[in-house]
Amino acid sequence: MIMGPWERKLARNIYAGSLLEVFMVTAVTAVLAIRFFLEITGYPQVGGGGLHIAHVLVGGFFMLVSILILLIFLGNYSRSLAAVLGGFGFGAS
Repeated sequence: MIMGPWERKLARNIYAGSLLEVFMVTAVTAVLAIRFFLEITGYPQVGGGGLHIAHVLVGGFFMLVSILILLIFLGNYSRSLAAVLGGFGFGAS
């Protein structure tokens, strides 16, 4: 079997399926939770100028934290934590 240049350098994680599932479930849960919160609070606005609460900033922060965890730490726990935080961040964005 002939391997391409990327296949020689990138090793697959055997837990990738589970981590992707956690990421997606957390992302969907975050979207639904934020939409539910906004609906029951009447879509609150800051001041009177039509500015809304920027959940995208929170989402970006959690995605940044998950990337830093993946870059700094090794192990299954850090990958699981990054999947949850990254999924929340992705859902919030």
